[in-house]
Amino acid sequence: STMFYHRLLLLALTLKVATPSEHYHRYMLSDYRPQHTKKLYKDYRPVPRPRDDQDQVNDMRNQPLDQPMVALSGSKKKMPLHKLVVRGFEADKLSQFAWPVIVGAAIAIITLENNQKKLIYKTSTEEVLELDPGNIQTYDKLTLQFLKNSEFYMNTTMRLCQNILRPKDSVSLMSFSRTRQTFRSRKSVVLSQSECREKLNDLAGKIVTDEVICVRNPKRIQKCQSLLGLPLIFEDELCGLQFIGHNCPNYSGVDLYARVLDRNRFAGETLLQMAAKIENAMP
Repeated sequence: STMFYHRLLLLALTLKVATPSEHYHRYMLSDYRPQHTKKLYKDYRPVPRPRDDQDQVNDMRNQPLDQPMVALSGSKKKMPLHKLVVRGFEADKLSQFAWPVIVGAAIAIITLENNQKKLIYKTSTEEVLELDPGNIQTYDKLTLQFLKNSEFYMNTTMRLCQNILRPKDSVSLMSFSRTRQTFRSRKSVVLSQSECREKLNDLAGKIVTDEVICVRNPKRIQKCQSLLGLPLIFEDELCGLQFIGHNCPNYSGVDLYARVLDRNRFAGETLLQMAAKIENAMP
């Protein structure tokens, strides 16, 4: 009889363990309880993995190209900005940009450093341009350099600003991606001279002169971007060239551009006469 009771007890324990309504979890000593409620499962969102620099580069490369367009002088046509650019290289390093604004000539930023350094100018198709050293005209912070060997720039020029920009005018700032070798555009506004001088602590107006356009640029970067000649575009027209790199020497929240106007107002009759001589000399 004792053996019978032992067998009966073992059978009862076996049934107790095998009963579907009973579950044991972890320590096998308590009833099963779910670790999360249905509400938690419903609201679950996966945590994104950390992104590295290569991810950002891949994103940039995979984005569709939306190239800024600018108007051509004497025409209703527009052309992508990157096809018009003349790139200036110093020791194989991209230093500044120039832009075709008059038949056979390109306008660029001139600085004391540029006068002492040898720059090589190339088109967007890697054509090396020869400059005519006898035909270089300077105006404030700008220089007009005549090209000798490019048929493209003999016939294609950008439309220059028709009017002086006013405070609060909406303009397009250009940045250049060295990775993709393309330009990108973002909107900003022109600041008044007084506001700009206050931000730069230039109350005497030694930097922000009457020929300077000051534009808000809140983009923060770690280093000075000393690339010169980035264009300021207003209504598809070239209105200025950046003559101090962004975030240089320190972050100020503004970018400065040398004013560019229509060639009749900008360069006067002298440049028109020089352009006429070049056109007459062409076969």
